[in-house]
Amino acid sequence: MRALLFLPLLGLVACGHPFKRIHPGMTVAEVREVTGDHAPTDVRTWPQAPGQEAWYYGPDRCILVVNDVVRQKSVTRTRASGGIPGVVRVSVRDQAECAPPGLEANAGPSTNVSVPGFGGATVR
Repeated sequence: MRALLFLPLLGLVACGHPFKRIHPGMTVAEVREVTGDHAPTDVRTWPQAPGQEAWYYGPDRCILVVNDVVRQKSVTRTRASGGIPGVVRVSVRDQAECAPPGLEANAGPSTNVSVPGFGGATVR
């Protein structure tokens, strides 16, 4: 009986996003082969940087593609997180960003403050 309960859970774990299998040096064809049905949710280009694209997989994962080869991979990371349970929650995050050299937003970390019952806000 326990085995029957374990199988659906294993299926959920196995169906995770293939982003972990993308690495710098891969070609666009290899990325598409790895990602299959998981197309980027946003593709950004720059007129001053021809041949360069940033492929975003949601707001927290991206790759920089230069002349059809992956050059950079970035994920959102939480630097610190804490608070008082039931009163306030604070987290500091470095947002995933992929852009050609010199065109990065350099927004720095964002701080999110959340108060139960009142909502939250993000500060840069």
